[in-house]
Amino acid sequence: MQLVAGSRAGGLLAGARRSLGSNLVLLGNTAAISLGTALTAVSGFAYWWVAARSFTPEAVGTASALVSVIGLIGLFGECGLGTLLLGAALGTRQGLGLIGAAMAASLAASALLGAGYVALGEHWPAINHGLEGFGANDLLLVAGCALTGLTLLTDQSLIAQLRGRLQLLRNVTSALTKLAALLLLALWMPGADGTRLLLLAWVGGMSLALATVGLAARRSGLAVVGRPDFGLLARQLPRVVDHHALNLAAQAPTIIFPFLIAVLFSPAVNAAFYPAWAMVHAASLFTAALTMVLYRIGTNEPQRLRERLGFSLALSCGFALAVGGGLFVLSGPILAFFNPDYPAIAGPGLALLGFGLVSLAIRQHYLALMRLRGRMRASSVHFAAWSVLEIACACAGGLDAGLRGFVLGWLLSLSLQAATMLRPLIAASDLPGRRGRGA
Repeated sequence: MQLVAGSRAGGLLAGARRSLGSNLVLLGNTAAISLGTALTAVSGFAYWWVAARSFTPEAVGTASALVSVIGLIGLFGECGLGTLLLGAALGTRQGLGLIGAAMAASLAASALLGAGYVALGEHWPAINHGLEGFGANDLLLVAGCALTGLTLLTDQSLIAQLRGRLQLLRNVTSALTKLAALLLLALWMPGADGTRLLLLAWVGGMSLALATVGLAARRSGLAVVGRPDFGLLARQLPRVVDHHALNLAAQAPTIIFPFLIAVLFSPAVNAAFYPAWAMVHAASLFTAALTMVLYRIGTNEPQRLRERLGFSLALSCGFALAVGGGLFVLSGPILAFFNPDYPAIAGPGLALLGFGLVSLAIRQHYLALMRLRGRMRASSVHFAAWSVLEIACACAGGLDAGLRGFVLGWLLSLSLQAATMLRPLIAASDLPGRRGRGA
């Protein structure tokens, strides 16, 4: 009996070692990306803690709503080019030229979209209902949009080249410089407009981080970008459109939620919502890192997709369950750590946010699988419908039952999405359930 038990234990250990060994590339690059994400999350919490302790809830809520707008416009301006690079051959001079063209296009598109949003806000103030400070910070908003689009493209190009350490350097530099700049500005200009100082530190940190990565690559002799080859980029436009539509359909709701909270309720409520939402977003970035590397490696080694998809999905769902439980228990003390008034402003609803992490993990893996199968166009239609439902359910819940209703509406729509996506994921992976089917 003991021999049988020992044999089974040995078999399980051997299987675990084989699984880890066969996924070392996936784990190694994911670890570098996740380490940067973790450091960014920690410094991000410190950033918003300093903001909460230095400025009014209205200023913090408006600034976080602006950051949300910047993130969404940057995603529009990135144009799906980063995902295109993840599936492209970039080890040649031609590939580096494609990266250069993509960076230039993303920077220009994001800046133009930011300027367009500013102009729209000037002529139609209702879109910024309840928020102050948009007009006074127009230049910072446009600069933030341009840098966000470029940063998204830079990160994905580095991941595509399996340069996880440079991506880690950008994350760390951005996080630390944002925090340092905010501390200096808060001490140096205590009576200034809090929204403007928060945006200035945010934009300054992004620009310094990009410059640092460029200098580090140059000193190391690494060629990570080349002279822009716009002709090559133009030939890729049909694929770019498909990737971009899918990116927008899948990611827009989670980016725009802080803005919706500020408009539906108030900037003060958004100030309390934002730290909890940032924790959920930071936790979901672990799965995002896994699926980005999974997509890149799955493009190169499609015959091993079944094993790696199952490993990645199981790992990310386990992580999501652990983090979701922790947020449920600790959300109140965490909000009070930022500002003693935040728990009373937010109410009990934010403790439930972490329960959406498992559904987000399933959705991110389904998204990667659809890209690998070349089903971007059809999937973008499905994701667009789900995103409309996600926003509608959240807003309807918010109008009916306040912030708690907003969270419950979001969780309901997200759970419905995950339920429809889980079956094809199991069928395509080596997880128990539909083992007999291929990818």
